[in-house]
Amino acid sequence: MSRLTYANIESGKRDIKKKELEKLAHIFETSVEELISTTMKTKTVTKDHPLYKMMQTVLYILSKTAGKPNVGKIVLNKLLYFADFNHYEKYRESISGDSYIKMPMGPIPKSIDGVLALLEKSWYIQSITTNYYGYTQQKFIPTRSPDLTIFKATETQELDEVVEQYGDKNGKWMTDYSHGDMPYQATEKIGETIDYELVHYRSPVYSVSTMVNERN
Repeated sequence: MSRLTYANIESGKRDIKKKELEKLAHIFETSVEELISTTMKTKTVTKDHPLYKMMQTVLYILSKTAGKPNVGKIVLNKLLYFADFNHYEKYRESISGDSYIKMPMGPIPKSIDGVLALLEKSWYIQSITTNYYGYTQQKFIPTRSPDLTIFKATETQELDEVVEQYGDKNGKWMTDYSHGDMPYQATEKIGETIDYELVHYRSPVYSVSTMVNERN
């Protein structure tokens, strides 16, 4: 069975055949009944979940970058960071609603591990391990489309702009570049939460406030 077929079955896009179900039960060393019972316990995360907006933001970026071999977890974290902080600089609101912490590899969303786990458990994404220029890379393949109804026009525009600007950069470049941004630099300790307000002290290289002023 191909990975795509398996993903389609998990996401409900394709019904599983009896023989396929029996083979999967054999592979996982369980009964067909137990396999079905376990599958039915999986719940779709609803809009009132506190991480729903963050989950959909992650899914939006993955839907735009799934075909890019350079976009693993490191790049995903940085795309989220620049989308959230750029939007905050322009409109005083983040997109995902998440906080970010300072880590040696650059800023990362506080809830990223939990969000990715929820997305995978809910069968919105599949996690795979790939080799990217000799480095082991964790990638996430979306199996569903994001819920676009929860985004403002400025939010999808910012996400698209960040993906266009940084979507082809590798993890090292993104890490080094994020280290130069004022919010990261001004946060003293590793593990400390990065204050969104620090975007208003960015250098011209990183600042995006002039862009929104020019459009207005």
